[in-house]
Amino acid sequence: MCIRDRILITSGTVGYTTYIQPLYGQSGREKYIKYYKKLCMYVKDNTSKDSIFLTAETSFRYYCERNTIWITAGGGAKIPLIFETNNPNVALKWLKYYNVNYIFINNDQTKWRGSNDYIPPHGLLDYIDHLPCFEKVYEVPLENPKLILYKVSYPLRD
Repeated sequence: MCIRDRILITSGTVGYTTYIQPLYGQSGREKYIKYYKKLCMYVKDNTSKDSIFLTAETSFRYYCERNTIWITAGGGAKIPLIFETNNPNVALKWLKYYNVNYIFINNDQTKWRGSNDYIPPHGLLDYIDHLPCFEKVYEVPLENPKLILYKVSYPLRD
């Protein structure tokens, strides 16, 4: 296989991911495993297997066994813009472009400064709870939620 072939294969896989085992003891997220299991029971019982989730969580992918798009700008992806923009129409444009049905947020992600799993505290998080196109469908724990799942609805266009 030549270098050109490797580049083509790599660029064709940006965005969609497969299910992988969480990195217990290394990520700092394992303290929420019981919440991931509860959330993912809901996901398995209430969402289509072909739904696409915007997330940056290996635990979510592993327990929910659903297709995800990772929060990264790799390959020129506009995923970070969805979280950064103050304009809900821009966020919806790119969510629709990537066929995202659900957005999963771990509230701790606003504190992590990693390049692939950071969610800015301003932008999408300023309006996601106030617009009808984003419906909060599940959160855990109920007191001081850490893990939140939103369903995305796209406005009808004439």
